[in-house]
Amino acid sequence: MGNSSAKETAAPAPPPPVDAAHAYVDQQKFVLADPVEGVKIESLYSMKEELGSGAFSTVFRAIKKDTGEVVAIKHISKKDVPSKEDIENLREEVAILRQIHHPHVMRCLGFYSDQKYFSVVTELVIGGELFDRIVEKKHYNELMARDLVKIFLETLDFMHSNGIVHRDLKPENLLLSDKDDDTNIKIADFGFAKHISEPLNTVCGTPDYIAPEVCALLDLKKVPKEKRPCYGTGCDIWSAGVIVYILLGGYPPFFDDNRNRLFKKIKAGIFEFHDQYWSEVSEDAKNLIRKMLTVDPKKRPSAKQLLEHPWILAGSKSLENKDLGGTVTELKRYNARRKFKGTVKAILATMRIQNALGGVKAAAAAAAKAESEEAPAPEAAETAA
Repeated sequence: MGNSSAKETAAPAPPPPVDAAHAYVDQQKFVLADPVEGVKIESLYSMKEELGSGAFSTVFRAIKKDTGEVVAIKHISKKDVPSKEDIENLREEVAILRQIHHPHVMRCLGFYSDQKYFSVVTELVIGGELFDRIVEKKHYNELMARDLVKIFLETLDFMHSNGIVHRDLKPENLLLSDKDDDTNIKIADFGFAKHISEPLNTVCGTPDYIAPEVCALLDLKKVPKEKRPCYGTGCDIWSAGVIVYILLGGYPPFFDDNRNRLFKKIKAGIFEFHDQYWSEVSEDAKNLIRKMLTVDPKKRPSAKQLLEHPWILAGSKSLENKDLGGTVTELKRYNARRKFKGTVKAILATMRIQNALGGVKAAAAAAAKAESEEAPAPEAAETAA
């Protein structure tokens, strides 16, 4: 791995944070990020408590020794990274995050590699998930929701205008910077993000939120990638539309426990605003959602166009009087179900790893059986667990 002392100084200093008015994307030729090799992350950072873990990684709070900056560090175990493609995807994720300098996109501060781990250093956000914050509210109205959606669309417009598509927008990837500010959201997890200059013709994302044009590729698994139709930034608009629907109604527009049936519903694009939950929501808000959930991506508005929508431009008074207390009640139920499903999937993923290492075969077989009842697996490397 080489001498760490010489290479520690080679790590570029991350640029300072910027406000929205000064947001920018580095325009130099895009290349995959190379980690700083042979550096023990503990030589640079004091590792603190674990913040969370997944099938392949663990996230810790840490403090940079020379500056005192508090950060988050994700350790990705090299023995659990399945393939060269996964390593390239990680390098691309880091490279894209390093390119984007925007107050509502999580900042990447460093990328390191030693014998056991890849370590990705990011800014620490301590406000938790956006949906978790909303369900804690005693008062929630349409103005609060609109202001969040406006920031969300402005950030997507910035990304898309600079040729970057996220491809896995979902509630878990909308975080809050701190515990006091309810609007300082951060878009996180760019693991599936790509430049739109690349052909986008593989299935990726999270089932409840993926766009019809992405679902349609499931029917073309036997067609060579180079012959499949490509999609674009519109897939993010669809995913954002699902999130906006949940923000205002408290539950998703498309749902089914069977993944095949879910994908059929998404491709049909038929959903309802049930009076029981939507009677207090303005018609302009519903119209915005209809536009975002347009099945034909060619007719689906861009983020820039949506920022000119009457609901986004509406005055504060008219929206402030639209109480969404009932939405909070429904969102609590949805949030609980969503987190339970996430826990189950994490357990299934761990079982698969253990099975690959030669253990817990019976449990893994049961997991595989349960998975087979949901849907055929598209390109495994690019489908979110």
